Amino acid sequence: MLAFFPGAFTSTCSHEMNTFQARMSDFEDAGATIYGISVDSPFAQNAFRERLGLEYSLLSDANREIIEKYGVSMHWEEYGLDGIAKRAVFVVDADGDVSYARVVDGTKPEPDYDEAIEAVEAITA
Repeated sequence: MLAFFPGAFTSTCSHEMNTFQARMSDFEDAGATIYGISVDSPFAQNAFRERLGLEYSLLSDANREIIEKYGVSMHWEEYGLDGIAKRAVFVVDADGDVSYARVVDGTKPEPDYDEAIEAVEAITA
């Protein structure tokens, strides 16, 4: 499962990544491996992961290839930032096929965690 987020150390992104951590056993029981992805540098990602005590991987897409491939690049008007990740969750099967995609407009709404778990269960059952 790919969990795209706009930026490390922001309040909503911190809450989202903490929620994935808190629900880690639910995701693992469903058969998911979680990867958080943003355009932050690997150094920022490592510091963010350490600060939050996350047990799953955060990936840096500093070159923006992954957000472009998944169509989740956005301009964050409030901060004048271009080319950051929208908040989005993709469930990708072993063959690389996307079976679930939830892309959120704006930076505040978080994903539907239960819906994501159900999507994982649907491909691992």
